[in-house]
Amino acid sequence: MPHLAFPKVLASMTNAISGVAHTRSVLRTLGPRLDLARSKLNEI
Repeated sequence: MPHLAFPKVLASMTNAISGVAHTRSVLRTLGPRLDLARSKLNEI
């Protein structure tokens, strides 16, 4: 991946990965309750 030599590209990728990791952590913390809420909304 030759574009990793560019600091802005590397910084952007790092920020994106960090954001995804944070979102997954929040969703994992919410646990199955989020799935339950989604299924109830689908029933409505």
